[in-house]
Amino acid sequence: MRVKGMITVIAMAAAVPVTGQVMWLEGSYDFGLMKEAAGPKTGSARFVNRGPEPVTVLEAKPSCGCTATTYPLDPVEPGDTAVITFTYDPAGRPGRFEKTIKVRFAEGRRDVIHIRGNVLGTPESLDQFYPVEAGPLRLSEPRINAGRVTMGKAPALFHNAYNLSSDSVTPKAETGHKALAVKSNMAKAGPGDIVTFGLYIDTEKLEKPGPVEIPVVITPDTGAEPRTVLYVAEVIPASRPVSAKEFAKAPRCVAAPPVVDLGEIGPGPRTVEFNLLNDGKSALTIRNVWCGNGAVKPVDWPSKLKAGKTGKLKLAFTPDDLAPGPFRIEVNVASDDPLDPLRQLHIAGILSKP
Repeated sequence: MRVKGMITVIAMAAAVPVTGQVMWLEGSYDFGLMKEAAGPKTGSARFVNRGPEPVTVLEAKPSCGCTATTYPLDPVEPGDTAVITFTYDPAGRPGRFEKTIKVRFAEGRRDVIHIRGNVLGTPESLDQFYPVEAGPLRLSEPRINAGRVTMGKAPALFHNAYNLSSDSVTPKAETGHKALAVKSNMAKAGPGDIVTFGLYIDTEKLEKPGPVEIPVVITPDTGAEPRTVLYVAEVIPASRPVSAKEFAKAPRCVAAPPVVDLGEIGPGPRTVEFNLLNDGKSALTIRNVWCGNGAVKPVDWPSKLKAGKTGKLKLAFTPDDLAPGPFRIEVNVASDDPLDPLRQLHIAGILSKP
């Protein structure tokens, strides 16, 4: 009997399926607890041809490249037993896994073998994928960065923790912030288990748009020292459609000029100013001003501008930590302008060498 290919796989306990004249003696396989350092492990699943005609396996395809299979290429005669073997490569894959192998027969049958297991990672893999130490846990990152989030949206992020101890732990993640909820996918984690914390932010509960930093306290186990990670996001206001009648009466946030070009400058602090004009027909509310570059800090701006009025936005600019050469720094102005609620201004120039 010829064999083809190799596929790495892990199986879940399942009832033995019967598909037409093919009866599987094993429909799943569990590798159990395996060490990454020990290398690939192989399992198998058998089926019996109970029909009157030969059957032919065309393919045994794993769900990911971490697996490899061998399967018979010659037809399996009536009454014969055939074996499909699968090998799972744990290199760089600490934690639990669940995969599938899809078996396709020439006669049109399609069956699935489920595989699973749990990999105890090497120190090198843990340093790469879970670099943050937290007692018996290793965390995937010190900051949970949501990036830009539009006000009114409620995106979900996920943070993973790996149990490197030889005992089960009961990890918890908590935050006291009203806008952020944290949920865990398991109450108790065994050795090698990966706990996933889901973080769900409700931007409607935030007071204003702008940068958000929310501490998330992760307690690895009962009585263990907690570890704090930061959930960070830049929440921006959402534009909305308005009717022609509403637009005629709406406030309008305009900057004059939208770019302040400082030319060639040397190090040292200075003040940069923008003129903010309400070019609309009703009062404009400036909800927040912020900058993602630490060299620029907002100092003062008008919270409200009547129709047709102008106010000064003042920023403290300290370019000392910027690299010499051209720079262009974005400043965000959030307002209740319905069409352009996030006005982006820029500070530009060339920083000379000291």
